[in-house]
Amino acid sequence: SDILNVKCEVIVNAAKNDLLGGGGIDGIIHAKAGIELQNKCRALPVKGKDEKGFDIRCHTGECEVTDTDRTNLVNDFRYVFHTVGPDCRKENDMNLNAKRLKSCYENVVQKVLEKDVKTIAFCCISTGVYKYPRKDAAKIAYETVTSWLEKNHQSVEKVIFCTFEKDDYDAYIDLHDAHVPKSSVIINDDTSNDLSSYNPTEHFPVPSTSNTNESDSVSNLSRSEIYN
Repeated sequence: SDILNVKCEVIVNAAKNDLLGGGGIDGIIHAKAGIELQNKCRALPVKGKDEKGFDIRCHTGECEVTDTDRTNLVNDFRYVFHTVGPDCRKENDMNLNAKRLKSCYENVVQKVLEKDVKTIAFCCISTGVYKYPRKDAAKIAYETVTSWLEKNHQSVEKVIFCTFEKDDYDAYIDLHDAHVPKSSVIINDDTSNDLSSYNPTEHFPVPSTSNTNESDSVSNLSRSEIYN
């Protein structure tokens, strides 16, 4: 699915260290948003220089936030959360890459709390030109986010893993089937990209704000979604 067609408050951008746009989903988001998103990114503090002398505004594994005011982003988007995943073409230590990729997701969900947003859509971080193995990346993404949800499920209404490649989609489905009873899984095999009519509360009750227990957490986890 096209992440730009998903209705939510936050979309996650797999960015470069300079945050000024690049290829893949990074370029797609910047192209849709227009120059104002790049201006917002350029205004963020520069933290250093890379080996080629380019500005670093976001180190690998970190997350920086820009709002969507005066951009062309629609669908109720309030923020873009920019995170920089590990580049497996440059770093061969996959243990280090795994730690950095996990940090991407940890720092993104921390920003969910800081910005008090309820709905967020993740792209697949580092699995494109950065060549992170898709199944391994999906496992880190899914386990990191669901672990966070177990502790913070009352703070969020919907988490979307928005995939584009079939291999990514299949990897998330396998992880979701293993984690959540199949009768509770939401699968949006949406080739039309029209998600505007989808209402998760038609499928799952919103967990009660009182008497929180493990079943509430599982109910919330089952409302994480996978779009293809």
